[in-house]
Amino acid sequence: MDTIENKITGKKIKIALNDFPEKMSYNEATIACKNLGRGWRLPTNWELSELFENKDTIGGFTRLAYWSSTEDENDKVLIQFFSGWDKNAAGESRYTNKTKRIAVRAVKTI
Repeated sequence: MDTIENKITGKKIKIALNDFPEKMSYNEATIACKNLGRGWRLPTNWELSELFENKDTIGGFTRLAYWSSTEDENDKVLIQFFSGWDKNAAGESRYTNKTKRIAVRAVKTI
């Protein structure tokens, strides 16, 4: 699977085949996604949840947590755990500082 469909808008989202090789800060991740070419970006909270729900089918998710593009009013960004210290942590999300080094999987609307 290399695409998911937004159930609200009906638009398809293309998923990068692999993570970036290194973890990045939020700002580094935003720039790295843009450098992939037109339209590549960090996934929204909804898109990241869909990636998590389909992670086994999509494949290649090897990191603990991934950045989303969803920011809060305190200048923090939502991350989602794809694996964890116990099976209950996988799928959880929380807001964190932009300076943390987190894994990145880029997406774009097609």
